[in-house]
This record gives sequence, C-alpha cells and structure tokens, in this order.
Amino acid sequence: MKKALLGIMMGIALIVVGCAKYDDSALQDRVTKLEKAVKDLQGLNGQIDALRKLVEGSESGLTITNVTPIDGGFTITFSDNSKYTIISGKDGQDGVGTPGPAGPTGPSGDPGANGKTPEISVELVDGVYYWKVDGEFLKDASGNKVPASSVAPLFRINETAGRWEVSLDGGKTWKDCGPAVTTPDPVDVIFSNVEVGEEYVTFTLTDGTSFKLPLEKPFALVFAKTTVGIEPGKSVELAYTVEGADEATVVDAIATGAYVVEVKATDYKSGAVKVTAPDPVVAGRALVWADNGKGKTSLKAISFEAGEMSAVVVAGDAAAVAPEGDKIEVAVTSNMVYEVKIEETAKTWIHLVETKAAETKTLVFELDANTTGAARSGKVEIVGTDGTVYQTITFVQEPTDAVTLNGTEKFSDIQAAIDAAAALTSGEAVITMLPGNYEENLVIDGTKITVPITIDGEDAAKVSLTGSIEIARKDAVIKNITVNVPENAPKFEKKVEPEIDNYKNTWPTGIHIDYSGYGAVIENVTINADAVNTSAIFVAYAAEGQNVKDVVRNVTFPKANRGIQAYQAKILVENSTFVNAWTANAIRLSGAGCDAVFTGNTFEGMPCAIQFHNLTNSTVVLGDGEQDDNVLNNTKYTANKDVTAADAGNTFKPAVQYLEDGTVIIYVPSYPLLVLKGDAAAIAPTTDNRVMALDDEYVYLPLQNKGKIIRFPIGFPEKTEEIAVATEGGLHNLSGIAVADKANGGSVILVSTLANSGKTFMVKKIENGVVAEAPVVSYVSQGERLGDKIGFAGTWEDGEIVAVDYGSGHRVFTWKVTNGVAAEAPTVSEKLAATNEGNAFTEMVKYSDKEWAYSATSMGWAPNIYTREGANFINPVGYPFGRNMASVRFFQAGGKDFMAFASFMEGSYTNAEVAILPIDRSLTLAENIQGKSIANCSIIKLQGPGASSTNSMGCFDMRIREVKGVVYIAAIMYDNYFYMNTLDINNGAVSGPGDAVIVPGGDF
Repeated sequence: MKKALLGIMMGIALIVVGCAKYDDSALQDRVTKLEKAVKDLQGLNGQIDALRKLVEGSESGLTITNVTPIDGGFTITFSDNSKYTIISGKDGQDGVGTPGPAGPTGPSGDPGANGKTPEISVELVDGVYYWKVDGEFLKDASGNKVPASSVAPLFRINETAGRWEVSLDGGKTWKDCGPAVTTPDPVDVIFSNVEVGEEYVTFTLTDGTSFKLPLEKPFALVFAKTTVGIEPGKSVELAYTVEGADEATVVDAIATGAYVVEVKATDYKSGAVKVTAPDPVVAGRALVWADNGKGKTSLKAISFEAGEMSAVVVAGDAAAVAPEGDKIEVAVTSNMVYEVKIEETAKTWIHLVETKAAETKTLVFELDANTTGAARSGKVEIVGTDGTVYQTITFVQEPTDAVTLNGTEKFSDIQAAIDAAAALTSGEAVITMLPGNYEENLVIDGTKITVPITIDGEDAAKVSLTGSIEIARKDAVIKNITVNVPENAPKFEKKVEPEIDNYKNTWPTGIHIDYSGYGAVIENVTINADAVNTSAIFVAYAAEGQNVKDVVRNVTFPKANRGIQAYQAKILVENSTFVNAWTANAIRLSGAGCDAVFTGNTFEGMPCAIQFHNLTNSTVVLGDGEQDDNVLNNTKYTANKDVTAADAGNTFKPAVQYLEDGTVIIYVPSYPLLVLKGDAAAIAPTTDNRVMALDDEYVYLPLQNKGKIIRFPIGFPEKTEEIAVATEGGLHNLSGIAVADKANGGSVILVSTLANSGKTFMVKKIENGVVAEAPVVSYVSQGERLGDKIGFAGTWEDGEIVAVDYGSGHRVFTWKVTNGVAAEAPTVSEKLAATNEGNAFTEMVKYSDKEWAYSATSMGWAPNIYTREGANFINPVGYPFGRNMASVRFFQAGGKDFMAFASFMEGSYTNAEVAILPIDRSLTLAENIQGKSIANCSIIKLQGPGASSTNSMGCFDMRIREVKGVVYIAAIMYDNYFYMNTLDINNGAVSGPGDAVIVPGGDF
C-alpha cells in the first residue's frame, strides 16, 4: 500500500549553461563558476545529509536535545548525540543559458539550454521513506528503491565535462545529472526556516513543506542554594525544582555526618528536601539526585555549616516609624534559608516591597501613614523553614495629624476635631480626613455643637471608619467614607429619652440618629454591617416637634444584617442600594407618626425590601407618590395587618393593597396593578386595553385611546413604565400591537391605529423603548376597517405586516418588509372564502408559506385554516374543537412545537381558557388537527382577580413565549384584565399555571 505522507521537495537551483562554440573567455567564466560550485558542494551534501537525519529521526523516534544558533542557521543535536548544521536560506532559482559568443571564423553560437533542476524528495511507502529524483524513485544497481534513511545522495561536478553527477553508494559510482553552474549557492536553498517551540522543533523547507521533531528539554535538579547554614538539632527545608521532568521522574537523597535527610515531593517536578542537623553542628553533606527513568540523572551536593543570622536596619529607624509613613531597609546577613513574615494585624500598613539580592540581602519595607488616631506597632519576623524565629523586628508608629478642621487645625483623631467644633459659635465646622482607616466611635452632640458640621472623607474607597457614629439632635452631614461596623460597636440602648422599650436599639450599630427629624444627612457612604446581629443605620424617635427629614442618599449596603431600622422617624431614603440584607428585611419602618419617602432605591437578594411594621398615623411615599420607582429584584414589600387597617390612620402614596401572606401591593391609579403570588380584589375595569404583546424582555399593554403603552419586565414585574406613541388619524389612535423578531436576536414592537373609511391605518416601530418618528406603514382606508389587531410573519429582515379587514370586505392586507423597510403599497387578497368570517378582533396567523389560521371574536365562531395561493386565502378548513376563538398562536417550547387557541366567550363572556395542542411541523396544519378534539389538548383555565372569578371571563388576546427556558402565557381577558402565568412543558404535555401575575385594568 502506498501512502504519500511526507513530500519533502528540495528546490536545488542547479543552473546549467547551454553548449557554446569554443571561446577562451567563455571557458574562463565557466571555470570560475565551476570552482565556486565545487567549493559549495560540501555544504550542499551536508544539508542533504541533515535532511536524511531528520527523516531517520521521524522514523526511529529520535528527539532533539539541543538547538544552537550559528551564523546563518542552527546546529541541531539529536538524542543519539549526533550533530548536524542546518543553513536557513532563500528559495533557489533556475539558471538561464547564456548565448555563446562568436567564434574566430564562424557565426555566433546558439543560446545555451536552460539548466536542469533535479527535484529531490522522499515518499512514504509501506512505512518506509524512499528517495525520489525528478518524480521517479531512485534505485540501486539491483533496481531496488533506496531508503531515505539509509544513505544521502552525494552530488559532485565533473569539472572536465561541466556536468552534475550523483552517487548513491558513497562516491563509488556516479550518475550524470546534466550540465551545471549554480546560482544562487545551493547550500542556501534547502531549508527556509527553523522554529524552536516549547515541545517541538519545526523545520520548513524552501517549497513550504514542514515537519517537526520532539524537543527534549534539559534534565536538571535545581536548588537556590547549595551551601546552607543550620542550627544545632534544627531542621531546614530546601525547595527544589526538576527541569525537564515528567511523571517517571524520582528524586531521592542521602546524607553524611549524622545529618538526616528526607525528600518531600510536591509533584514530579518540585518539592523540598528536609534536613535535620546533629547537635552540635558538624561538617556534612547531602547528596540529592533526580532520575528520569530514561537513563538521565542530575546530582546536587549540598553542604552544611553552622547557621548565622544578622538583621540590621540600614535606613530609617526600626523603633520609631514616621507618622506620615516611611521606607525602611533591613540588611540581612545569613547563610540560612528563611522567609519574612509580617504580623497579620500589621499587613494593612507594613508592606515588603523589594528584596535586593546580594551577598547581604536588603529587605525594603514600606509603611503607610498612621491615620488611625492611635499609636500602633507591628512585628516582622525572619523565620526558618521549620518555623524557628531567627530574628524579630518591631516597627512602632505614632499617629499622624490626619484630621483637619476647617483646613487649619489638625488632629490625630476625628473625635478630637468634633470636640473642637463645639467651641465654634459662628461659621461652620468641616472636618476632613486623609486616606486611611480610622478606629473610633464618634459622638456628634447637637446640644454642644451649634454650628453646621460636616465630616467628609472625600473618597469612600480610601477613607474608612471602623466603629460607629452617633448623631444626637443635630443636622450633621456624614459623607464620602466607608463605615465598618464591628461586633462590639455601641448598642445605644438608652439614648432615647424618655426610654421607649419598643424603640431602643439592642444591636450594635454603624450610624445611630437620635431624635429623628433634625435633618441629619448620610451621603455617598458605604456601610459594612456583616457581623451577626448588627444594624447599619438606626433612626429613632421624632417626638420633639422637629420636621426636617433625615436623609440617607447614595448609600451602599453591600451586606447588612439589617440595613435601616427607623422608628417614629422622619426620613428620606433615596438612590441607595441594599444587597443581601438581613433574612427578615432591608428596612423596617415602624411606630407612630412616621413621615418616610423611599425613592430610586435598589433591593436585591433578600426576602423583604421594606417592612411596614406597626405603623399608625404615618405617611409613606414610594417614588414620586404616583409611581413607585424603587427596584425590587426578587423581593417585595411586606406589612403586618394592622398597618393597612381602616383605623391605623396611615397614608400610602401610591395606595397599597395588603395580601394574606403579608405581601404589600402598590396600586398606581394611572398604571396596572401588579400582584405577585396571589389574588387581588376586583377593581372596576375599563375597556381601554384589548390586545397585548410579549417579547424576550417585556410585556406591552397598549392603552387604546390614550396614545401610550404600558411596559413592564416579563415574569414578576417590579415596576412599570409608559411609552408615548404618536399615532394619529385613526378611529382609535392606538389599537393593534405585534412583535417582529430579528434574525440575529432581539425584536421590534409594531403598534397601529384602528382605521375605517377615510381614516389612516398607521404602523409605528418601537425599538429598545424608543418610538421611531417616521411610520413604517401609512395607509388611508378606502372603506376597510384595519388595525383592531395586527400580526407579523417572518423576521424583521424578511417578513410581512398583516392586517385583516373586519368589515364586509373580509380581505387580508399584507405589507412586505425587507431589512426593516415596509413596501409602500399593500398586497390585498380577495374576500376570504368562508361562510362566517366573524367580526371585531380578527387576525391571520402564519403556520407555513401555504397555511394560515384565521380567528375572530364572534360568538359561536370557530376559526378556519386557509390555504394561501399568491395573495389570496382559499379553501378554508374549520377547526373541530367546538370552541369560539379570539386568538390563535404557534410557539416552540422545550424543543417541541405547539398550537394554542383561546376561547373568547360562550353565553355571556364565560369560559376563559386556552387550549394547547402539540403539533408535528412535518405535517400540514390540517393534518395536525384532523381527528383531534379538546381531549387531545392541555386546557389552561384563565383566572381572574378574586377567588370567585376563576375561569369566569372570555379572552380577547393571548401570547405564549419561551424566554430563557421559562414558558410564559399571557392574555387579555374580558373587562380588561391582564393575566400572566408560567407553563410546564413535559414530553409534549402542558401544565400550569404557576405563580400568577394579574394586572387589573384599574383606572386606565
């Protein structure tokens, strides 16, 4: 069997001259070129032999042990210790014959022939490489192919004949190869590149072919030191690495002179040798060797002597570091193995920044400024590998004057500056701090400080206070710092007078505002209160008649056992972030006479955002009082029952409802009512909303005559937003809505007017919440009624906007959309071929290029399947399910295909349900439903608000969509209730609902 695995072409540019009539100058030129060619023959044959060696290596498994660069190339050493030089040259060129000059008596000679370039290659046949010349196998005298690894062809020039000759028997016999003069040098035209990698050496020939041989890394056992000091009876561990090691490598050791040695391997390429000295220390050695199991061994001898250690401060003063910080050098003279350990409590301000290697090592320590307000000390130890402390250096540092009052007076601690502010009778007190960590418990007493006071860290990332801050009867401002609340922070148990048991704080607290209502401000602050049973901020008791809200603004609570406890408080909490708060709540508001505003805050990772607890005669404003703009990520508001009781005297803006499980529901009169996990009491509906849409992010509810869309996040929404849409000229300025998915992800929302004779049917696009100014479609009705519902088929790059004329014409209007641009004129079908086309909310939904489903809202109406031929829809086939349908949808979930249809009404707007049927896309829609009945469907009963209204109302519109693995069903029910739920898909069966989200229309 013949397999061409490796074709190594040697482009040897052997340029030959044509024969010429005798001329002395021509002969001289030829002789000169021949002499040069003869000189290059040794290099040429050496390159050919190197190529033979590479072929041999690829067959026998030789590796390369060393690659040494030389001028113009490399010297390659193989694992059998043979060496070859490879010259990396340029591609060779064929020579061109030179015209012979005129003879003494005859005419000019004819041009010489082009020189012949023998092509030498190797080819793999049955596992053996063989030489080839000019495409033919090279054969010996017996006619057998010559293995490439057995011999390298030798080239020479027959100077007398001016001919190239080749030998395959080491020069015993020669075979003619043609006329010869070389240009360029043949030695340069075999290898074009040699690339040395981590594991292989790659050789590239001048014709572009390449192959590689494994690079065997040097095998060596490496220690940082081979002469080591050691103390009597002590142990030392000497780290080692093994270069070129693999899993077969083993390291072992023996010792002399009563030393005990043990190898502690981390893995096959690293570890440590543990040596224990005798007592007293005597001269001795350890012999450590590594064996790769393949015949290579690396041996190291380690000598031991009595250990010496000296550490001397050569710059600065080890006993007294400058308060503003310093760099200190320590000269260590030692023959022992050691490491430097900084005391754990001092690592925040003592840093080993440099080790200058020399006979005597110099350790450079950098010490931060001491802004703690108290003297501090830190230890640095020089430690042996067995844990023996050879020497200890203690750095002592007095505090710097890091705190400034009004830019002039300086203090070493914050409380001293606060106390100094009490002496001021005019102006203000602004206390600033240098970057650092301050460890204090601060008291700002409004009965002593009469001027406005601000404590400003300037940068919360660089200034921190480990301790607490108490603000009593004062409009103090705390900003731009991080507060770390320790477990031993004050509890402020008796600060409120008269003492009220319900409102005293029994937990350690970061910031305590005594007597709320004086206008204290906490701004741009981060509060870490992650110790067990701690509070970040405690605000209490506004019984003194003060009415200026305390402010918590832009404060981050990255982790708080309790973020804010506010009792009888006047408080504004805005633009703050609460993450992973206490298991009960992030904020608790409680007591009588609270006046609280919560706006623009984000709550995430806790079961309750704000707990309204035992409130009486209090006012609570969420957002701007009309819409709640707080972001609740997987959390909610809760309250105990008496908060919303009729006699509690509380006012919530916007209004709230209370559910049995304690969930507080925010009711915004101008927006939908969002109900999480429970039923809402029935609210008088309106008829503004009869269609809806669902994409991968949001639910869209157009308000029919109000020129706006309500949008909220899919699933369990935290808040709603409105999008104003200027669609004018229709009978209703906002009616239909559809989702147009993009081919590469994402979607646009299309909304339409409702138009009849002389009115404008207008479609506009909404993308990323922004309404495009120019309409996508603008069509003046010629008597049709268009836009009760609209549909979209295909993608935004290649699709159709579809509207059905619900009037007597019963035609389908389609606008072709190409790359987001709709055709100016629609394609209009003939009158639908059906006995009862229905009325009102009619729509056509695409199943395939051939089949479309038509639905309408007439009582007793069962939708049809239409075959589409060109623009026309013909041959209707009725659904056999015995339900009247307002909406038909096709969707995919869990990798399976489904058809869903919603019943509109039976009798008096009853029986609100959605039927879901698995379908096979390889069949036509007619084939899918043939012989099927309601028994083959999963029935989802739509539930209205209130337990008594389950399945009591019809359905105007319905959507089902799979988003990130969750299947959502949404519907607009009669009397304008919006229903949303989750579905479970299991082997084609559909079950549900999950946790309902019901949005009654309210006062739209």
